[in-house]
Parts: sequence; structure tokens; C-alpha cells
Amino acid sequence: LRRGPPIDPVSDPTESGLIGLQGSPVTTSAGSLSAKRTSANPNFAAVLVEYLQRIGVREDDTVAVGFSGSFPALNIAVLSALHALHLNGIAITSTGASNWGANIPGFLWPDMERLLAHEGLFNTVSVAASLGGVDDSAVGLSDAGRRLLEEAAERNELLRLPEGTLEEAVDRRMALYEEAAAGRPIVAYINVE
Repeated sequence: LRRGPPIDPVSDPTESGLIGLQGSPVTTSAGSLSAKRTSANPNFAAVLVEYLQRIGVREDDTVAVGFSGSFPALNIAVLSALHALHLNGIAITSTGASNWGANIPGFLWPDMERLLAHEGLFNTVSVAASLGGVDDSAVGLSDAGRRLLEEAAERNELLRLPEGTLEEAVDRRMALYEEAAAGRPIVAYINVE
């Protein structure tokens, strides 16, 4: 609550604190307010636990995760499921976010994620970040907005993924997941988008 603007009871009627701004210098694309409100339902963590159990994950298994600044509530649901099942998460995130996502300059998803880890709530933090948005490279964002996204990766000590083709982005992520897994098999991939 101290890090973000006051909670707006009109856009965030459940006062989750996970509904961002309609727009800001770091808003990368259009987003739906109703989708963001729906994503703040804490039952999504239970759904993820059920899905992970259905595919047979076991304690200490390794799961790769693609986080999006557009859905901070779903990111927290994933972190909650990983924590509840005692799984090792390897995450890569975007610093940018769509409307109503983690788009508050100075308090983007990597900042939220780091705060949650610092407070001891979760032990999974992203190892790398892209800018997010169109083509995963914040197409259309101002130079000032791009700098804010880059600074978020830097202050949270995240490897900044280079911009390139979709194929290059996928290859780079796969290599990072494998490197972070350090020989452990990755049993599942969760993509928040």
C-alpha cells in the first residue's frame, strides 16, 4: 500500500491492490479491466494446484514460468501454487504491462515480485526480463517509458533479454530455463499472459 497509489474502489472493488492504472508511461498494450478484476480471484491459486497435481508434479520438481506484468494477480496465484506444492520455480518476466496491470512506474511486476520474496512470502524470483508488449519489445512506447522498463530490470538485478525475432526470444528463454534448472528436469511450464 505504501509503494503504490491509493486503491481505487471503482476499478478495484475488492480492494485487491492488484489492479493497476488505466494508462501510464509504461503501459505497453490494451488490457481489459474485467479480465484484470477476474484475475484477482484468489481461487486461481487453487485451480493451479489442482492442474499441477493432475499432471503429477512432486515436491521439489522444477517448473518453468513465464510471468506477465499485465496480470500481477495471476503471477501471485502461480507463486502461491508453487509454494503450496513445494516446487522450484524458474521464472522469466516482462517489465511492461497492459492497462490495469502492474503499470505503476516505480512499482512494476519485478518490483512486486522482489518485495514478495524480500518479505519471505515466496522464494521464486525471475532470472530475466523482457520489455513486454508488442513483439515483446514495447513497440510504440516512448523513450522515457522504455527507460522506466529497463530501469525496473536493472534495479531488480534481472538479466535483460535482448530484442529480436520470436524464434530468437523462444530460444533464449529455453536456454535460460535449462541453465537455471542446472540439470534438473523441467516438468511443467506455466505461461501467464
